Amino acid sequence: MATFEQINLGDSASFTKTISESDVYLFAGITGDLNPAHVNAVAASEGMFKQRIAHGMLTGSFISTVLAMQLPGPGTIYVGQNLQFRGPVFIGDTVTARVEATEKLDQRKWVKFKTTITNQDGKLVVDGEATVIRPRPEPGLVQAAPLRRPWSSTGPGDVRSHWRANSVRCRCSVDDRRGATSSESSQLAAASGVRNAATPARLPVYRANRRTRASCSGRDTRATRIPSW
Repeated sequence: MATFEQINLGDSASFTKTISESDVYLFAGITGDLNPAHVNAVAASEGMFKQRIAHGMLTGSFISTVLAMQLPGPGTIYVGQNLQFRGPVFIGDTVTARVEATEKLDQRKWVKFKTTITNQDGKLVVDGEATVIRPRPEPGLVQAAPLRRPWSSTGPGDVRSHWRANSVRCRCSVDDRRGATSSESSQLAAASGVRNAATPARLPVYRANRRTRASCSGRDTRATRIPSW
C-alpha cells in the first residue's frame, strides 16, 4: 500500500493474465451480457472479427486489479476512469494492464494514472486515464506478533534448558536418593499446583544432573530426558 506522500510521478505497476473461455462465460453470467460476439462461436464467425472476443469491460477490469492490489494498493477508491478500446482481445490472448502515476492533486490528495492494456504482441488494446483516492492508513493499527512455543525455533540444547527451567513435577511416588525433605516437597508442590492425595508430602522435582528412581516405573530415569512431545 502506498500513501499519497509515498507515490511519485512515474511510479508504475502491472498485471498480466491469459483470457480463458471460462473467464468470458463467467463474466457473461455475472453481468448478463450474453452478446453472441462473446458466447456464440457460430455467430461470432460471421461477424467483424471472425471469432469470439472477450468483453471490453472484462479486459478493462484488470486496470482495477492493478490499482486496488498494487499501486496505490488496498484501500484505493475509484473516482473516475475513461477507456478507449483500440483493438479486440480474443480467447487465449495474454494481456498486460499497466498504470503509471501522472499527476498528484494536492488539495484533495487524489492521484491520476495513465492506464493501458496491451496484448502478447505488444499491441495496445485499451487506453485511458484513472483518478483515485489514495489509501489512508488506519490510525492505531498494530500488527500482532505471531504466537510460538519458547523452543519452536531453537535447537535440542534449548529444549533441555526449557525442560529444566520449568522443573517438571513427577506425580508418582519416588525414592529420591538425595532425600528431599517433606517441607521442600510441599513447597515445590504448592508452587507447581500439583495435587497428589497418595503422596502429599513427597513430590520430587526432576532437576538437571540429578538421578532418581520412580517406583511407579521400576527403572532409573534422568532429569535431562527430553519430553516426548
